[in-house]
Amino acid sequence: MRAAVQQEFAAALPDAELAGAALAGEDNFFRRGGDSLGMLRLISALDSRGLAVTAREFVTEPTPDAVVRNILARIAQTAG
Repeated sequence: MRAAVQQEFAAALPDAELAGAALAGEDNFFRRGGDSLGMLRLISALDSRGLAVTAREFVTEPTPDAVVRNILARIAQTAG
């Protein structure tokens, strides 16, 4: 499940318009050139793929690994 969510995150990432900056693992979205509008675009793109993450979660931990972890936690919570 983790790999599938990571793939969806990677597929949604171009919507954030990071100007070609690569983002993976523990890279900080904002330090790599992301801004609040890009964050909202990415959250929206993830939501359209059925993967929910809140802006608060994203701002608190703005890394791909943390976003994936939060999405997986939400999936587990709704399934359990």
